Amino acid sequence: VTKVLELDLAQQQINLYGGGYAAYLEERETARRHAREGYEEYADKKAALEARGHMQRSWMDKGVKNARRKATDGDKLGRNARSEASEKQAAKARQTQRMIERLDTVEEPRKEWEL
Repeated sequence: VTKVLELDLAQQQINLYGGGYAAYLEERETARRHAREGYEEYADKKAALEARGHMQRSWMDKGVKNARRKATDGDKLGRNARSEASEKQAAKARQTQRMIERLDTVEEPRKEWEL
């Protein structure tokens, strides 16, 4: 046997592996490991961006509350500066959300059955 043809019905794929059966098993395991590593990297990056976005939104909410609450001194310039700072934080939160949307989606590799 010099080549092994794998028919993957679940993913509707056909994979051709060169070499014997032992080489097929090794290449298949390597491909699965790479797929798992790629998915884990994607999931970690997405989780980090979501946490960052959540933190930025909480900072934004806190900044808006502080800008309104500290408006007792009658200083219009100071109040405007504080509200602009919270608007900048809102822009950063939107930017983080766009970064999440631009991530290339990596499907989670399916788990193989053990017979």
